[in-house]
Amino acid sequence: MLSSGTRLGPYEIVSLLGAGGMGEVYKARDTRLDRIVAVKILPDHVAHDPDFRQRFEREARTISSLSHPHICTLYDIGSENGVDFLVMELLEGETLTQRLAKGALPFPQVLRYGIEIAEALERAHRQGVTHRDLKPGNIMITKSGAKLLDFGLAKLKPASPVQLSGATATAARDPLTASGTILGTLQYMAPEQVESTATDHRADVFAFGAIVYEMATGKKAFDGASQASLIGAILKDEPRPISTQQPLSPPGFDALIATCLAKDPDERWQSAGDVARQLKLLQSGASQPSMPPSVAAAAARGRGSRRPWPLALGAFAIGLAVAGMALYYFLRPGPPLPQPVVRIAATVNARAGALPSATMSADGRRVAFLTADSPLIQVRDLDEFESRAVPGTADAALPPCFSPDGEWIAYSAAANTQLKKMPVTGGAPLTLVEAGVSIDFCHWGNDGFIYFGAGFGISRVPQGGGRVESVAQPDPARDEQTLEYPQLLPGGDHLLFSAIGTGGVDDVRGTLLSLDTGELRRLLDTGSGYAAYAAAAPTLERGYLLYPNGGALFAAPFDLKTLAVGAARPVADGVMSLLSSVAVSQAGTIAYYGGDTELSADDSDLVWLARDGSEQRLPEPPHGYGDVQVSPDGRQVEANIFDLKALTLDLWVYDLEGERLTKLTFGGANAGGIWAPDGRRLFYAHADSFVGLVTGGGELRSVPVDQSAAPTMHLAASDRGPFLPSSISPDGSVLAGIFGQPGAHDIAMLTLSEASLTGSGGQVGEPRDFLATSFDEQWPVFSPDGRYVAYSSNESGSTQVYVVPYPGPGGKTQVSRGGGDLPRWNPVGGELFYVSAGNELMAAAVETAGGFRASTPRALFAMPPVVAGRGMTYDVAGDGTRFLVRKQRTAEGQSAELRIVVNLIDEIERGATAR
Repeated sequence: MLSSGTRLGPYEIVSLLGAGGMGEVYKARDTRLDRIVAVKILPDHVAHDPDFRQRFEREARTISSLSHPHICTLYDIGSENGVDFLVMELLEGETLTQRLAKGALPFPQVLRYGIEIAEALERAHRQGVTHRDLKPGNIMITKSGAKLLDFGLAKLKPASPVQLSGATATAARDPLTASGTILGTLQYMAPEQVESTATDHRADVFAFGAIVYEMATGKKAFDGASQASLIGAILKDEPRPISTQQPLSPPGFDALIATCLAKDPDERWQSAGDVARQLKLLQSGASQPSMPPSVAAAAARGRGSRRPWPLALGAFAIGLAVAGMALYYFLRPGPPLPQPVVRIAATVNARAGALPSATMSADGRRVAFLTADSPLIQVRDLDEFESRAVPGTADAALPPCFSPDGEWIAYSAAANTQLKKMPVTGGAPLTLVEAGVSIDFCHWGNDGFIYFGAGFGISRVPQGGGRVESVAQPDPARDEQTLEYPQLLPGGDHLLFSAIGTGGVDDVRGTLLSLDTGELRRLLDTGSGYAAYAAAAPTLERGYLLYPNGGALFAAPFDLKTLAVGAARPVADGVMSLLSSVAVSQAGTIAYYGGDTELSADDSDLVWLARDGSEQRLPEPPHGYGDVQVSPDGRQVEANIFDLKALTLDLWVYDLEGERLTKLTFGGANAGGIWAPDGRRLFYAHADSFVGLVTGGGELRSVPVDQSAAPTMHLAASDRGPFLPSSISPDGSVLAGIFGQPGAHDIAMLTLSEASLTGSGGQVGEPRDFLATSFDEQWPVFSPDGRYVAYSSNESGSTQVYVVPYPGPGGKTQVSRGGGDLPRWNPVGGELFYVSAGNELMAAAVETAGGFRASTPRALFAMPPVVAGRGMTYDVAGDGTRFLVRKQRTAEGQSAELRIVVNLIDEIERGATAR
């Protein structure tokens, strides 16, 4: 193969793009025009084979004769040192084969690419060129649309001279089409190709139908366990109608594709241009029935013969037409009856802390939700009486999103720190994402990506796993705090999500992001509910933005082509709307929670748990507790409390003896709350909003617990992000914390002065790196003797707990087994605690004298489920005998009604009044 830098005339090889039996394709630079091109060469092992060489020359002749925006352009041909090559435009994108590996395409894309391919074929056929090897592998999907490739098997009209680099070539000799020779790729061959009989451009129409069928369904039109059975299927079988697999396919689509796939060429569409025009009718929303095969063939033959008709026969035809019109007038069917609207309601005992939400499969056959009655995800098939639990989903934190075919689910798990997927029937889950930030609602797009809330923004990951990409982040300039509830819209070009503004949960905006240009558009204000798009037209490009607000469900007309939003109107009442959502399907079925109770996502208690799991609740009323820390003297507890309505996080101190809760900070986002050794001050990170706390607007502060003075600022934010405190050394000289961005935190140490510990001094020195790697290190905590630091890291591929000497040097020791996080030392020494991947509190006996050693961890008890996100949600009492734990309130008495409405979009289209 050619190495980088090799010259073929003026073309400099950059890299190999691909290789196959008919050639090697390289990325190259045209040194004359300074543009990047694709160079295809004929490999040595076939260069002297006359048939292969003719095929190579055939491709050059064919492409040079064609000029169309959806056919790959030939720039040049040449020969250098015995190497023959073609120079073509370099196409960036993926082959249709690669795209189909991700599943069926959305119907707007099926129609768009189908029209482009058909128009390209029409141009080739008019030039006397039949492709003969039309298949997904020879179609590139680029930003500008579909492009036809590889005309190496093309058939040229005989004796049709074609100019090629100053020489005249003809297609009179065609040994590749000798009797008994099968040309092309079997899966997409027309019956006449399989039988090695004469073929013409209508064989391309058959292959086109097979390709469009596969784009629409994700399945091949003809398949077989062997070559013989595949040939039999092509010659005898009819593919399963597309509408039985994709109920939302446009009317007439089945007949259009069935006509392409007719066994007899005379009964197919007689030109690719006819197919393109039919597809355009469907794209425009017209429900034009396809021409019956017999009529299409008769019309084609009639156009070809052009023989004069006898006058009598013409008169008879006119009379017959008049009679037919009269019969149609008297016997015509009435207008189609509207689809019945069916309303289903089921009482659901909502899981504690869970937002009132459900999700639906794209075809509207399944709905998924969480309950307090089972730790597992519940899935209800609408043709069944009961819901069923999905085995293996006990750690699910939010309802899942369905794959486009409804057979898989993805869901936020492990206290919102992981994204997993598994078959909807249950099984071993596959972890796709393990993040250092909270993972929120997900959406499984038709483009092969799963979109999800990550931290305060939107990210995505390939459905098979891989690199996580940030898609959108909140922008303080737009008064955004967090972005949630993503939904990839039909066509795959735009992402809809909800942005929560600085006004809190009553300031939610439906926002649209162009994935091509990055342009953001604020569509409408939705109050306190998340927006979702439900299609109304067969092309899926016209529909409604649905959102709950103020106890009602609203629908705003939305045109995906013009991005125009119409006036919203209520279409249902009695809807829970506090950060709630409506589940939508492409079939027009929706689901939402109804009832008078607004379930709270932030109610939790602080409880003492003994080593045997016995529980004692603190008498304080429930709040949205976050991190908790017991004071050094054991008399007070610091707790972060989250206000869901205002979207603020503040530090509070609870006096265990006086049973009083006192607020220490006011407004913004305040995280941490680390006690100074004397228990008089708390160190924490402050930012004006959650966005700043994550992306770099935070600063290090401390506040006296007795509120004798205002907070003191010690360290301003840096370009590395805020310094989030985690632990103070026993002598009070060093504050351990983390720097960096979500998913890539590093551990740093900050030297504290006596003045900073008392609050009499402000600024401190810069933090110094302690553990800085490409992985995510978090939760550093000093051992009681100050000689070791325990922390968590995902360097092994899963989060584990490690211990390293302080200040070092020395190697690290892994303490956890099978996953672990949130380490805490026993204040009296001799033990290290952490939370396992299965949400159990684990204890490992440790020794620190003469080096660090740890025993095999043992489980103490199951931790209460954590729904509202990741945090240090427990601490150890001073005597090491009990644990203060944040526990979500039970959902007793907070039952809600899950309402499912079939064909609601049809009802909205008819302008029905709100119900």
